[in-house]
Amino acid sequence: MDLIREMAHVIEQDRPKSFGLLIPKDSKLKKLYDLALNPLLSERDIEYKIYKSKTGDKRFLMLKGNLINKLSELILIGEHSDINKHNYIKVQFECEKQLTIAKKLLFVNVYHNAEKIIKKVIKQAIRHHLANVEAESYQLMRKINYLKGFPEQTEEYKELAAKRLQVSSKVDEAKGSTELFLAEIKFLRSQSKNIAERCSKYILPLVAYDKDSPFIELAILRLRLIKAHQENDLEEWSHTLTELEGFLRTYPHLLTEHLTLELNVSKVKYYLAVRDHAKADNTLSSLLKFTTFEAFNRYEVLAEQFTLRCHQEKLPQAKRIIEKAYSSIQFEMLDGMDKAAWSIRTAYLHFASYAQGLKLDLKWFPEKNLTTFFNASRPISKDKTGYHFQFVIIRILLLHIRKSIDYASEHNSLKVYQTRHLKSNLPIRSTIFYSFLIKLTKAHFSQAEYQSLTRGFLEKLHEHPVHIEHCEIFTYENLWRMIGETTIKKG
Repeated sequence: MDLIREMAHVIEQDRPKSFGLLIPKDSKLKKLYDLALNPLLSERDIEYKIYKSKTGDKRFLMLKGNLINKLSELILIGEHSDINKHNYIKVQFECEKQLTIAKKLLFVNVYHNAEKIIKKVIKQAIRHHLANVEAESYQLMRKINYLKGFPEQTEEYKELAAKRLQVSSKVDEAKGSTELFLAEIKFLRSQSKNIAERCSKYILPLVAYDKDSPFIELAILRLRLIKAHQENDLEEWSHTLTELEGFLRTYPHLLTEHLTLELNVSKVKYYLAVRDHAKADNTLSSLLKFTTFEAFNRYEVLAEQFTLRCHQEKLPQAKRIIEKAYSSIQFEMLDGMDKAAWSIRTAYLHFASYAQGLKLDLKWFPEKNLTTFFNASRPISKDKTGYHFQFVIIRILLLHIRKSIDYASEHNSLKVYQTRHLKSNLPIRSTIFYSFLIKLTKAHFSQAEYQSLTRGFLEKLHEHPVHIEHCEIFTYENLWRMIGETTIKKG
């Protein structure tokens, strides 16, 4: 049923006119389709509503298979759906359809109309910088001219195909490099100098080919954006964002839904880093308009919105974001690392609500059994200076407020973690906060020691730029103040 729902989600973006022909009104196919759109219904519920039968009825299995076939046809003939209706993907899909028709004609040596089709495709491919489509078109033109017996033209298209295949290969290499780093940082909350250095190495060879295709230029800009974020280089980050937006105005057909999300999430992260909450809020509002839980891109937007609300210390609004994420049908389908990240966010909100004396009723946080929370957080253990760094901090704070902590042992654990994983890898604000947390833990979170440390902590932070780091759920100034409120309660 998940496959039907995903296919239906694609089709509902822009229903083809032939929908009613393939899935007639009042048919069992249409009934199954409509029921599948309701995420609250299980497959067993749907089967019973259609056939009044138990699980495994052959009629239902055949109906499902038939619907999947019909939906497959609708997806193939449907329009490309995207927030940018005129992007290159739509053109590429149409070109590929036309080339398929041409290849079928050529299969039976009917080349006159095939040639007309291919020449139109070549014009579209050149206009939209689709080197791979160009190359395939030239290969087909090569075949046509050999069938005609024109050796000179056959040689010409042979050379054109070879040149465009080289460009297509470089474009694919550029896209591959970008996707490699995007995959690497997807479940990271850290900022890694190592990733930034490797980005530079990938960018260098691409620069030599950036004039061959705007897709290569785009890949370089995306890699530069990742590099600037990983280095927390605010000047370069801002400059690259501006440059990328200008580039997309020059090549508007390169803007896809995925790229829109990537660009705007990077803008949100930048605005959070420079504490421009108003711009972060506006950008997030625009992202919420086209992202969905069904496409799983809504969670990324909600994660940044949660961080914004925490930076603003709007805890009830942060709780509502947690509710949206956990109560969505698709939440259980998230990757383990993604779910662990939400578990950590919920834990920080629980601590903040305790520190400020709020009763937020976070039913998703296992307050009475921290072991459940600890186990849920395991998938992010490799992100030592990001999500796992957040976990190490919140673990200490939760044990502290529960008064179930061996301060001497935990102080030693914090020191060991610092030595093994944090030295020379942690950004400056995180380094300062962590060093003072170690001192406070050694002093058993005593109120007197907290007051003694606070001035030095704030002075140390103010010696450096006030740009927020990516792993700060609450700004360290606010988190330190909350910790102070718990020491007062401890008395």
